[in-house]
Amino acid sequence: MQSTVSSGESRDDHARPDLEPLARPPCATPSPTRLGTLCSPDTLSDLALTLHNDNDDGLNNNIVQLDMAASRVTSMMLWPLLRFTNLEHCSVSAPFLDYDDEFVESIASACPNLIVLCLQSLPSQQNRSRLTLRCLYSLAKHCPNLEVVELNRLVSGVGPEEDLGISAMKRTWNNEGRVAGGVLPNLEIRITDVDEVLGARAQEVAVFMKDIFPNVKEFGESRINHYIRLGPDAADYVPIQFPPGTYFLLQFMCMGDVDFPQSLLRPYNATSACCRRPT
Repeated sequence: MQSTVSSGESRDDHARPDLEPLARPPCATPSPTRLGTLCSPDTLSDLALTLHNDNDDGLNNNIVQLDMAASRVTSMMLWPLLRFTNLEHCSVSAPFLDYDDEFVESIASACPNLIVLCLQSLPSQQNRSRLTLRCLYSLAKHCPNLEVVELNRLVSGVGPEEDLGISAMKRTWNNEGRVAGGVLPNLEIRITDVDEVLGARAQEVAVFMKDIFPNVKEFGESRINHYIRLGPDAADYVPIQFPPGTYFLLQFMCMGDVDFPQSLLRPYNATSACCRRPT
């Protein structure tokens, strides 16, 4: 396995999670365990760590055959990151990033200044995730400055009729007093997949999200995002079904300033296509 690292010492160098490398560290194969010798825990604020194989094309492409022993990165291997308590931007990607709620809770406690947290496996490995809603509860409690959270797939850990455990995870803190100006920044949670239990109970999950993250504006999973954006009393979620050719039409329109009759698009706008009133 090979790895690449980019790091910075100030927030202004990296305003987004897709960090640009500032300098290549003086070693061929850096790893989380070697970061302590490469970077100062007192000054490091921005970190992007990519662990990949020679045949990996990146996180947006699936790998047909993956050497799980060589590609698996565990919570224990990531533990050295907890030394960097001044982190504001932290991005770690690997073919199979195998971490759990306990690790997310640990990094949230150790790095309360986090603005961006991205811990991602390849799409083909998302079904191996063990993360639950508890990991988001920990981030909400300890990290009031968060603007972007990008984690692996969420699982419920319970059956369809069982308690999700949400009732025991109520917000008992007021983070407004911990941020500049007393106003929480807008938050985007880029979790694009959940198991069927959480998906079927999207309304309940969205209410929980808005309780612990009053500033959340977007959630990557479409069913949950529907109720976050429109509220718990919104009409039932129905996936958008665009007619054939719509994708190419919209793609053409995005190529420039095209004066296209809005009446042709109105039947497929987000409000009318995504919602239906319960009968």
